[in-house]
Amino acid sequence: MGLFGFGVDNILSLNMVTAKGELITVTPQDQDLWWAVRGAGPNFGIVTSAVVKAYPVSEQQNLAWLGALTFTEDKLESLIQAINDLVLEPKMNIFLYYLTNGTGNSSTPGTPQIVVTPFYYGNASEGKEAFKSIYAVGPSSDTTAEVSYPHWNDGAASFCVEGDRKPSYGAAMAHMVPSTWRAVYNEFVEFVKTPGTAASSVILEAYSLIKARSVPDNSSSFPFRSSVNFNAVAIPWYADPALDSAAEEFGSKARDLWRATDDLASNST
Repeated sequence: MGLFGFGVDNILSLNMVTAKGELITVTPQDQDLWWAVRGAGPNFGIVTSAVVKAYPVSEQQNLAWLGALTFTEDKLESLIQAINDLVLEPKMNIFLYYLTNGTGNSSTPGTPQIVVTPFYYGNASEGKEAFKSIYAVGPSSDTTAEVSYPHWNDGAASFCVEGDRKPSYGAAMAHMVPSTWRAVYNEFVEFVKTPGTAASSVILEAYSLIKARSVPDNSSSFPFRSSVNFNAVAIPWYADPALDSAAEEFGSKARDLWRATDDLASNST
């Protein structure tokens, strides 16, 4: 995203089935529909395929520096402020996680953890320099390394499993407020005390938006191009339907806390 902008900005054409059952190809010549489907596509039909731009690179260019930095709870406010203040250049992105060290639906609650995963499209020395303000907060562990392209997303594999209940409660924000993220952390800690919730998480993601914001807001129906800087989601993960109400309470509280200090127009999610 940082180097090439949003996905909707890289579409050349797409095939879709309309509500009338017609298969059509949508291109820039279709003006209104072209604007609409790039950001609000599900409202106008079912996309069956698309032609998108590709950016080939050599094998020597397919390395990036990434991994996990773990922080103790006492560093939380400083960490949130550092992420908020970080200037993300096109080769950078950063994720923040509230996780536990528990496994799946274990009857034993896991211990909450605070993890940051920086990403830099380049080598380790460049990456550590780019994220020096995050390192200055003082991680307690560091598993970052140079990784080849086929393995950039290996860390997300645990999220892509079938089964269980995983309602998601998302919110966007212009700024990160340390006291808000402390309150969300406290809610997370309380929720994961319940046996069977150890796989639950809170996730924040932030990307460089320099390239994306070089495209006018009115170029597509994709909303909030110029206003949203961070996106967060609370995911209570469990198997027992008896936990539905507790999961909804946790997720709704987290979302309400974020929205209360998001510095955005109402419900910019």
